[in-house]
Amino acid sequence: MQVVSPEDLVLYKLAAQRDQDLMDISRVLIRQRSVLDVGYMRRWATVLSGNLGRPEILGKLEEYLRKSRGTGEPPGP
Repeated sequence: MQVVSPEDLVLYKLAAQRDQDLMDISRVLIRQRSVLDVGYMRRWATVLSGNLGRPEILGKLEEYLRKSRGTGEPPGP
């Protein structure tokens, strides 16, 4: 059985950016923070931003990473 990595799950959800996706991103980043490959997520968020013509994807990733280091409270959508 193939399973998506937490990094790829975050990237998929960043591309979709529905309210539930944004809440899920917060939870994944808070719970998996110590094992995430942040460099991988930044590289692919940059690629997605360019390929989809949506620069906000990289910006959202950075926002959620910053907030996940804070109080542990998930940021709102």
